[in-house]
Amino acid sequence: MGNKERSKRKRTLIRKMIEYSLLFDIDIMIITRDKETKQQKLFRPTHRGVDAHWMPDLENIEIFDAGDESVAEDLRSEFESSDDLAEYGGDKPYRETIVKAQQIRQGSPPQLVIALEGRCWESVDASEYLYSRFAQGFHLVEIHFSDITFIRLHDNNFNELQADLGKLARLVQAQSKKAGLLFSVDHINCLFERFFAKIDSFSALSFIEAAREDFPVRPDVITHMTNFMDHVNSARDLMTFGAETIASSILLDNYRPRMHLFNPQDIFNTLYRKHCIKSSKRTLRRRISDLIVPHDLTEQILKYLTSKFQLLDEKSSLEIHRATLNRQWEHWPTLKSDDTCLVCLTRVPQHRLPCGHKICEDCMLLYCDSEPNDPWQLMYEKCILCLEDANMMIRIRPPSAGESILCIDGGGVRGIVPLMMLIGVQESLDLPIPVQELFTMAYGTSVGSLIILLLYMKGWSLKRCATEFETLAKDAFQPESVGLLRWILSFFTDSVYEPQGIEKALMKLHGNNKMTDISYATHIGAKVGVLAATTENPSVYLFTNYNGVGNPRSGYHVIRTSENAELWEMKKQLCSPCILPPKHIQGIGSFQDAGILKNNPVALALSEHYALHGDRKPDIVLNLGTGSTPSPVPPGQKLGRARNRWWPYRVVRDLLSTMEGRKEWANIFGVIHSSNRRDRFKRLDITMDKLPALDDVSSIPMLRSLVYQEPGLQEEFDSMASRLFTTLFYFELEQLPIKSGSKFQVSGNILCLRTTFDPALPKIFNRLKNTKIIVNGKPVQLNLSKDWHGNIHGAISFLSGDAIQIDMKEDGAKRAFPLSGTPCSLQKLVAVSGLADYFGNRPHKRGAVSVASSKLVRFLVGPENREFTIHAALVAHHSPALDAMVNSKFKESIDYTIKWDDIDEGPFISFWEFVYTGSYNNPEVQVPAEPTLEEQPTQEFSVLEAKPVEEAPAAEEAPAAEEAPTADETKPWEYWHQAKSEVLWNDFRTSWLLHPSDLVVHEAQDIRDKVNSNGEVFIHHAQVYVLGDRYMITPLMNMAFQNLHQALLEFSLPYNLEDIVALLHFCFDDSVPGQLRKLVIHYTACKGYSVEK
Repeated sequence: MGNKERSKRKRTLIRKMIEYSLLFDIDIMIITRDKETKQQKLFRPTHRGVDAHWMPDLENIEIFDAGDESVAEDLRSEFESSDDLAEYGGDKPYRETIVKAQQIRQGSPPQLVIALEGRCWESVDASEYLYSRFAQGFHLVEIHFSDITFIRLHDNNFNELQADLGKLARLVQAQSKKAGLLFSVDHINCLFERFFAKIDSFSALSFIEAAREDFPVRPDVITHMTNFMDHVNSARDLMTFGAETIASSILLDNYRPRMHLFNPQDIFNTLYRKHCIKSSKRTLRRRISDLIVPHDLTEQILKYLTSKFQLLDEKSSLEIHRATLNRQWEHWPTLKSDDTCLVCLTRVPQHRLPCGHKICEDCMLLYCDSEPNDPWQLMYEKCILCLEDANMMIRIRPPSAGESILCIDGGGVRGIVPLMMLIGVQESLDLPIPVQELFTMAYGTSVGSLIILLLYMKGWSLKRCATEFETLAKDAFQPESVGLLRWILSFFTDSVYEPQGIEKALMKLHGNNKMTDISYATHIGAKVGVLAATTENPSVYLFTNYNGVGNPRSGYHVIRTSENAELWEMKKQLCSPCILPPKHIQGIGSFQDAGILKNNPVALALSEHYALHGDRKPDIVLNLGTGSTPSPVPPGQKLGRARNRWWPYRVVRDLLSTMEGRKEWANIFGVIHSSNRRDRFKRLDITMDKLPALDDVSSIPMLRSLVYQEPGLQEEFDSMASRLFTTLFYFELEQLPIKSGSKFQVSGNILCLRTTFDPALPKIFNRLKNTKIIVNGKPVQLNLSKDWHGNIHGAISFLSGDAIQIDMKEDGAKRAFPLSGTPCSLQKLVAVSGLADYFGNRPHKRGAVSVASSKLVRFLVGPENREFTIHAALVAHHSPALDAMVNSKFKESIDYTIKWDDIDEGPFISFWEFVYTGSYNNPEVQVPAEPTLEEQPTQEFSVLEAKPVEEAPAAEEAPAAEEAPTADETKPWEYWHQAKSEVLWNDFRTSWLLHPSDLVVHEAQDIRDKVNSNGEVFIHHAQVYVLGDRYMITPLMNMAFQNLHQALLEFSLPYNLEDIVALLHFCFDDSVPGQLRKLVIHYTACKGYSVEK
């Protein structure tokens, strides 16, 4: 062969090696020398694609001989000088910066593969010579490489080289996986983006900390771990039950869907060890009698974590944690906490179950069921801890929707005023929706708290509240007129009125219900708070139905033991201090009306909103007053009678002025940015020359009529109703925004908070048809429809910068109002969507509404390109590879079309079933008719030998059946054969089970009586396994593997022997994974031995 042909062949071989390296994630380095300059250069293909930036000029290079000393010298010098980064070049400081960002090889060094060709391979000393030349003076060879391997470069034959490289690649992948460093493409890209964003910092770069950048370990995890440890009584339980529970919670917190499977020891040492040690020291310091060392308890937690990590190949961390808690059910009935969610041990609990346990909202999302048509309505059937019935239904707010806040002032009998104003808003809204359901946060002081509790805890309608309010007022203020003598006696009795009347009425109304019990508020997803004041050293305390979760507060206190307070007790202390006596609540303290300290709760309500939701702005803040006097008297104007200027009158006036909610509103309104005032903050009130007394029950009819007479109030009702209508809708991204010049192309859906069975939905849909959508001041096209569940679905697409405001303007409306959750930044919208959560997110699953509203991905399957569709969110959820295809800049994600022309329709249909149901059914196979004797096959094939077996005798010549020999008549070697066969078969039955419980025992029967155990079924399961392997869908692979294993167990030889032969042919194709091939070989060996015998 001439030199020209030889060089051409080598260039082809190199190009194939480069393409192979790109396909299978193998680093290949090529040393070349320019023919003219004789300058040598090292090329390293990367995953940026085949382009001119790195591809060597294969037409102008020389291929070196393995014995050339300059090759080894160049390799050694390149690695020593640039640390395997020759393509970057540049000065030394820059290379050191790049090296710092390339710590991905730590724990999993690469292999060096040297390909020898021709005469070099034939020389027995060639490999030793080259190794010695390469290693000479290179004292860190063991650190840079895990091994140095020599393979033969066959002439013009890439297939054999590919096979050798494939074996080495699988070995390196196994080593990387063992070290926890076998990253997906998405993870690699995300890690390097985060590393280079911090390239100027001098802190050490950690893959684990970079992966947890979006959801770092919570700062209060030490407190929660300590709380849990303090609840565990004995030292033995602490080292077993306690350590295992903490380890399982760590597994749940870190290994969420899409999270890379880092080595558990590395995870623990990097993120959790210091927290576990501090928690152990705190709890063991108070348990002197327990002879436990904090280090031993910490190591026990790590031991349990490592053990549970091994199960992640088969189950999710969610399933593992549930199984752990269920197995320990006998410990949980006596373990209850107000401050720590015992399910996850990382958050403050929010919801109280009937059994007394409390659970946080994130855990409710994890372990609750929901209907597809209403994914944010969660049903919690059993307590995951003690397994008692819960039957609790709660509603969760979608992450991209905002919050609306309702605040009601105190004012005694004047509380009828805010009730009548809410009725006016309800009438203007003109929808069959209780108006309280449009406010997700509600707070009240004094009589305002009474109204809040009736609307949200009892779920009463506004008209019923207005009717019952007057009855309650009459029960509380008996007798209706109080003389001077009664006021004088109140100095000795601590109140003007006797408490028996109001107590009896409230106990009849609420019974023994508590603030944290399941209520109408939990059903509609509302957070409720009522204010009270302590009797000694007066300060404001807040009772809530959500256990006061959120960031620390300032200026007031949140009670986390509200379950000790019954509703009638709380309502009773919500009256003016001089009207009724304070109420002592067992285990909490004595409380009175908070009206003197904070009669308008708006400032506290905003503080609660920001404590719960960070810096997100509320959609609406509606403050309802109970009546105000005209503007204050100017300083120069006299007050009339001289006695009005006496100090007792001045003190009383000042005291009463502190209770006017108007002043508190003015203080808050003055510091709010002007752009938010008109849209988001509104106070509704009426003006009176003289306010009725707090206990003047006779003034209630007059107060009702004043609401309708107040000038401009009806216009305010209409405006508020229009604003509330737009908060029924929120925007959700459908895919990651695509860069378009200086802006982004944004695609998403406008969704409605009311679902398909809501009686208001038809009317909402009709109103939405005539509504204009305006994005950042420009109208956009709304493609309005209903999804397959009947829920409203409006697709929009627009160009935008980071700031997004979406407004809706109804037909005939004066102005437009923003959707719930807007304006917002595009960055935050991406964050709450979960589309960029490459390493998972806290709730472990995307909302089902994201699935239902996501676009449909078109799959073109088989040679005929038959079209199937699957929701994009489901495709992304089940496979990281497919996630990259539908949520990236690949062509497939732009037009939502994936072509699978090499996959048959049968396996794809099983994949489709699995995506939507978590399982798949066996294909329907036509059962063959029972053949007659004349149709019996006369020729079979041996498994061991591919040759015909002797023809079976005709039916009439069949010999008579012989009696089975007795044990004494059977020869010893026959016993040995029988025993050997049984051992082989039992080994096959048990050695391939993922779980011992997977083994299903079936009675032996003729294969022709079964419809799911023939060759088509075998190959179908094998094809499904290959499909799962190709796209890294481990649950689908495990299911297909077990289905094939079970089908083989039920198969009987020698019937349909060609089915096994067909399966063997399929499994020895290059694309079939080795595990599947081993299963079939094992089966063939067992049955082949039986047939041979």
